[in-house]
Amino acid sequence: MEPYIPPKRRAVLGLAALCAAVVALFLLLLVHGLRAPRPIRAEDYPEPVPADLLWDITACERADGMLTVEGWACVRQQRFEAVDIRAAVLAADGAGWTLPTVLREDATAKEAIGDVVFGEYGGFTSRCAEKALPAGSYELGIAYRCNGHDTLVRTGIFVEVGP
Repeated sequence: MEPYIPPKRRAVLGLAALCAAVVALFLLLLVHGLRAPRPIRAEDYPEPVPADLLWDITACERADGMLTVEGWACVRQQRFEAVDIRAAVLAADGAGWTLPTVLREDATAKEAIGDVVFGEYGGFTSRCAEKALPAGSYELGIAYRCNGHDTLVRTGIFVEVGP
């Protein structure tokens, strides 16, 4: 039987550094993917806006190179079972992007929905670095995918993005 030969310290440190670099790269790609706007097309949201869809953009701010949009959306008398609400910026040429969005509870939406089991997430907050979007004028939109509804709400609110 051969005696145990410990690995060389240099090889262990090199392997540990390589593993740390791979983990750091993975995290960097993950964070970038979660913060990047995603392109959308109107065809991705084929349904017309339902008459009983209620919504409001409560804040739209540009500060420190970031675009922040807050609001809420819900269908009257319909609780949330599957929720995907995102703020969107829509260009005049038909191009558009959904912004990275966090869903949150919203008291105004809770009142607007009526007497029904509400669920937690009618409100949303979206933040995106302005440099991640092409410079130009955009209409704010709400990409609403909830409980089988696939609709893109055009709000009529415009924002300038870029230098």
